[in-house]
Amino acid sequence: MRELVARFLIPQNLETQTICNIDDDIFVNFTALDTAFEEFKRRGFPLSVFGNYATLWRKGKYSWKRGRDFNIVLTGLSFINVDLFEIYHSYKYKSVIDYSAEKNNCEDFIMNYVAYDAFGNRPIYYNIKHHLQNTIGLSRRPSNSKARVECLKFLDKSFDFVEITRNTSVPIQK
Repeated sequence: MRELVARFLIPQNLETQTICNIDDDIFVNFTALDTAFEEFKRRGFPLSVFGNYATLWRKGKYSWKRGRDFNIVLTGLSFINVDLFEIYHSYKYKSVIDYSAEKNNCEDFIMNYVAYDAFGNRPIYYNIKHHLQNTIGLSRRPSNSKARVECLKFLDKSFDFVEITRNTSVPIQK
């Protein structure tokens, strides 16, 4: 299994209902992280992606612009209920997981699509102060943007998920 898909495998002997995902190029202080987790917990550990990077995919266009409209929350700085990880790896989604493994990309998009398909849950955006370190990861590759658009087109064919979420952001500034 490719590295990006494997990041959503549930660790053995896990004793919690939540996994915190933090990409290796993100630095966040523990107070801000704890505040975000408390909000996730207050919402009842939702079966949706609860994260910091909201994006919009609509009519074949992908937008990173920060604004009120979004329908995908990336997982680079996020909290996800373990039950969503289990559904993500179920047989029902094998074809899209295999696609992601083959492309070594788009696992975060798939998590949003699965949450919506399985539970009807939209992602939840929260704003948490953090710092990015310059990196040479996937997102910096020139071909990455094109690959992500192709992935989203593939997912649109596999799912019914192009609703726009408005005004569901959670302002967390600690």
